[in-house]
Amino acid sequence: MAKKSEIKKQYITEQAEKVFREKGYSAVTMSDIVEACEISRGGLYLYFSNVDEVFLGVLKNRDMQLDTTGLDMDGSKSFKQLTEIFFGLQKQKLLGSNRGLLQALFEYYLMHRESDDKNYYIKQFFGTKYLLIKILKYGADKGKIKKKEISNLAHTILFVLSGMETMSLSGSITEDIIENQFAHFKKIISASK
Repeated sequence: MAKKSEIKKQYITEQAEKVFREKGYSAVTMSDIVEACEISRGGLYLYFSNVDEVFLGVLKNRDMQLDTTGLDMDGSKSFKQLTEIFFGLQKQKLLGSNRGLLQALFEYYLMHRESDDKNYYIKQFFGTKYLLIKILKYGADKGKIKKKEISNLAHTILFVLSGMETMSLSGSITEDIIENQFAHFKKIISASK
């Protein structure tokens, strides 16, 4: 059973995530988080010293909740099914309610470019890369793609996804654009036999 302090910290990060989604990162104050959590300032400062710590707590919480279910490469799913699941998760990320949090992440990254705190964004990028490479290697092991293409395919897809994330912040990316780009990726992947 989780400790009371862990439950409280979890509650604070869940409520704070709503605030970051709505306001971005740079506009959020500890007072906003206190108000959203309906706790005292002292109650918040017991767990977090500043907005940065709260935001990193939100990101850590999101990492633990990252839904990669269905991406098990135990042989029960085909390579095609795994790529469909991967692109489905990316589509949800681009169109879903994560846009506000994505904006907050970009703001955080821009404000912390010179510090070690920027590592979260880089870690997230390489985490997605690792997952994609794992899927592509699975495809190579099944004879669906060439092994030598894996790194180039992963980089191409990830850099375009990063651009699409940026476009999603402006609201100028549509489901059709996403579907067309992902269909193009799937063609490239299947053509690399």
